Amino acid sequence: MEPQNGMPMGEPKKGGVGALIGSIIVILILVLGALYFWGGKLQQEEGELNFDESAAVNAAAGASDELSDIEADLNAGDALNLDEDLNALNQE
Repeated sequence: MEPQNGMPMGEPKKGGVGALIGSIIVILILVLGALYFWGGKLQQEEGELNFDESAAVNAAAGASDELSDIEADLNAGDALNLDEDLNALNQE
């Protein structure tokens, strides 16, 4: 006769599968969140770079308010690509 130890003689309990799946889901959510914030930071840095470039162009323009100086600044600027620049801004 077998000694009784209070445990039934059934199949061993299968545990940990739900915990493993839950852990994988949590890790995936954390990775996706990190990628989301990283992408946002890259876009912000790219916007700052574009702003710096436009500031350099504006700094090259004269600070005078004389009509001849304003005309010279307008002629020095690249007004032909203005539509392309505006379309590029709208696409962002």
